[in-house]
Amino acid sequence: MSLFKFSQKHIALKDHFTSLDIGEHKISCGLGSFDRKKGKIKILYSTHQASQGIKSSHITHIEKLEDSLLNIIHNCQKNTKKIIKSAYIQVPNTVLNYQKIHVSLKLSKQFVKEFHLNQLLLMACQKNKDKHDVPIHVCAISYQLDQNHSIKNPLGLLGEELSADIILISANRQWIKNMSNCLNRCQIYVDGFVCDTFASSLSICSPDEKELGVTLIDIGATHTSFASFLNGAIQNIGNIPIGGHHVTNDIARGLSISLHQAERLKNFYGSLIGSSHNDDDHILVTQLGDHTWQSPKEPISKSILQKIIQARMDEIADYAFKNFKKNSIDPLCLERFILCGGGSLLQGTREFFMEKTRKTVRLGLPSHGNASFSCMEGLLQYGFSQQTEQKILKTFPSSFWHRFKIWLNAD
Repeated sequence: MSLFKFSQKHIALKDHFTSLDIGEHKISCGLGSFDRKKGKIKILYSTHQASQGIKSSHITHIEKLEDSLLNIIHNCQKNTKKIIKSAYIQVPNTVLNYQKIHVSLKLSKQFVKEFHLNQLLLMACQKNKDKHDVPIHVCAISYQLDQNHSIKNPLGLLGEELSADIILISANRQWIKNMSNCLNRCQIYVDGFVCDTFASSLSICSPDEKELGVTLIDIGATHTSFASFLNGAIQNIGNIPIGGHHVTNDIARGLSISLHQAERLKNFYGSLIGSSHNDDDHILVTQLGDHTWQSPKEPISKSILQKIIQARMDEIADYAFKNFKKNSIDPLCLERFILCGGGSLLQGTREFFMEKTRKTVRLGLPSHGNASFSCMEGLLQYGFSQQTEQKILKTFPSSFWHRFKIWLNAD
């Protein structure tokens, strides 16, 4: 669950809500409606466009990013006839910190109430190691009541001491403030900041997968992010600084062609599936610096293209599994994998990871669009969950929220 929400006055029950997945190469925008009769989300409209002014998850030119956001928001409003005033925003794993915290609370033989559970969450936030980060997700993965371990829901039980293992995910304060400032310049308030891989999991992971153990791998443009789930809760997050754009760069350098042409070759001819015909099949390309109307095109074997792509994807897979081992991810989470993100759209990616892992691998497909839109749809699912969630915030002491607001707005 998300403990901290921003601009709370905009999160009251409403008929529609918006998501913005702001990446380095594209911005995706979705508009969802809360269907009260069916009790589920209905996606009214989704769109995407190239992004500008952001590199490696950080804003490099606020005016260019502002223009990109205004364009896509205007497009969404024009096609839906809805006015967008706020949105749920994804936070990339690259600016997130992850902690597992154990906390305990004396009950003095009281029955466990909602207030006690929220007190544990508050205690975990107070133990945050990096005071310069803003907590965005905090959830208990298991409880212990006296000598009873692995309790999922201790409400109504009697005991003397209640303990919990809590996951705390926090975001870089500077990133939060810069992104909030950019959105405010666009007259868009933030309904909530959400971890990108957690958002993706809401649209492509089933409850059974999260219960039994699964690891989601999001192959983005410049980073590959992952999140592992077990017993229905997120267990770990991380990222490696390699993504689909590195594959494009390798093709451009290896074949001495432009980045634009390399991206086109990757999307149209790129494959991780070997073929005996690839040595005989050729693609005509224009060498870097040549003009199509002046120089003849050079033939490139498809097998060469495949080897370039496979070398980089091998590196991504090997680097990811070294990271899994470094983070001591539970082996149950590594029994099955779900791929998403633009880099997962390469032909044969699922088969490639199956061969590398010898485990169950599937491509995560949201209900709308391909695997690169899983985060955008997941943000809408998150918005839907906030519409139906009944027990957040109200049970916290108001004095804490007053202190938290002062801390959040501090320079």
